[in-house]
Amino acid sequence: MSGEPDSSATIQEEAGLKGPSRVVFLLVLFLSIGFLLWHGLYNLPRRQTVISTRMDVTALDKATDEYFAEYQHYPEGETATLLRCFAGKNPTLNPKDIVFLGREDKAPPGDLGPAALKDAWGHPFLCLRRTPEGRPVFYSAGPDGIDQQGAPGSDDIFSGNY
Repeated sequence: MSGEPDSSATIQEEAGLKGPSRVVFLLVLFLSIGFLLWHGLYNLPRRQTVISTRMDVTALDKATDEYFAEYQHYPEGETATLLRCFAGKNPTLNPKDIVFLGREDKAPPGDLGPAALKDAWGHPFLCLRRTPEGRPVFYSAGPDGIDQQGAPGSDDIFSGNY
């Protein structure tokens, strides 16, 4: 045993890590790992909020498609009017009082209270008519609350279908 070199010393010599350089290497390694963990945990709530809002917007898109399938046209009106229509609470636009949005198998809004008409940041959902058929396209202004109508580089959140 005394004639054989220490295996950990041999590995350190091969890697060129001796004394202070080993300490610096370990310090940089631990700081890098710490930064990556902190960055991931710091952004986790924002990612979850974006995902939640995208799910709500997707539910609005599905409600729009279901409404069209039932009535063969898209509803007209402001965003809040359309949301009430999809919840079966607007007999003018939805004379059959069909609930397209708010059922247990769908995303909110269920009760159509003030919070239900807003995204995860407390901003109201928005609506564009981008398609030639006049289909309403719902979206969120995103975390900053500034409506950029989905301009490239904006933080507006669409369902991913448009």
